[in-house]
Amino acid sequence: MTDAYVSTLPGTALGAIGGSLIVVGMSLVVAVALTVVALAIGDLVQRLVERPARGPAIMRLVHVRDRAA
Repeated sequence: MTDAYVSTLPGTALGAIGGSLIVVGMSLVVAVALTVVALAIGDLVQRLVERPARGPAIMRLVHVRDRAA
């Protein structure tokens, strides 16, 4: 009886360790993917906030002011 239990133990232990490693690995992959998405969204928001508001109307006003000076 002891031999049967000992012979199944390594497979069970390795299965548990392997399952745990798979869960940890998948969690790491999901965390990296979420981090990349969050950084991309943050970069887009920063570009929108820091973009100067220079449309055609403002450019015309600048040219008129430069001509008047």
